[in-house]
Amino acid sequence: MRRDLACRLVKAEILVPEVSWVDQQAARHRQSLRTCVEGHQLIRERFRLMGIDPELAVALRRGEQAAAELAAVPDTPELKAADEAILCLENSNGEDRAPEVRAKIVRMAEQYRTGEHRLDLANASPAELFAFCVAV
Repeated sequence: MRRDLACRLVKAEILVPEVSWVDQQAARHRQSLRTCVEGHQLIRERFRLMGIDPELAVALRRGEQAAAELAAVPDTPELKAADEAILCLENSNGEDRAPEVRAKIVRMAEQYRTGEHRLDLANASPAELFAFCVAV
């Protein structure tokens, strides 16, 4: 609800011509990098708490690469706010894939819980690593 209100406020405040395709792509890419960094940091933290060396999870290296790319931008609070405004306007079509992603993670976590699937740190995707954290 809060995000919905923020989107409407942004739309009301920004009565400017459409954002260019290049700016939309750049904002989407930076947001993807931020999400990657946050997700990978969360998994690393959970692995440490479980006594698992996060360096063994090859997929987590992408988080380090994303953090380095963001640092080169540099990613300021103003840039984050501008990206959020652009993406909020872009995503106003109501298409939310979060429930699909959540259901997939829940299914994978259940496979880890039941022993149906074993974690392969060298080959696991970030989604599999996250599902393992959820299962444990």
